[in-house]
Amino acid sequence: IQISIRRVLESFSLFPSKDNSKVAFYFAFDREEITPSLFVNFIKNVAFDFGTGKKYDVVSLVQGIKQCSVSQALEYLSQFDFSPLPNAEVLGPGLQLQELETGMIPNQETVTVFLNLMSEFLRA
Repeated sequence: IQISIRRVLESFSLFPSKDNSKVAFYFAFDREEITPSLFVNFIKNVAFDFGTGKKYDVVSLVQGIKQCSVSQALEYLSQFDFSPLPNAEVLGPGLQLQELETGMIPNQETVTVFLNLMSEFLRA
């Protein structure tokens, strides 16, 4: 049982620039950008910022947005209802964010996949 990362982002008035039921692209919360670089996986309930190489779960996301401690982030999250989230391995057409699990900064192949996926989203 987890708090939905989508609901957390919405609580800060952050909404996707492009999304579907599994994934979305958001503009970074900590800087101005022309192309959204925050990739959010609603199934795994995590986010990855391609601009900085940082990965986020709901706690670290609140910490980053509010610039607060873990205990303050947990206090903020206590207002949310806990609900079960579905589980899935694949995030999109051939895209798997191993970096979210390993903490590795994306390599050129991952960036290329990101750019291709972004192009698909923008055309849709």
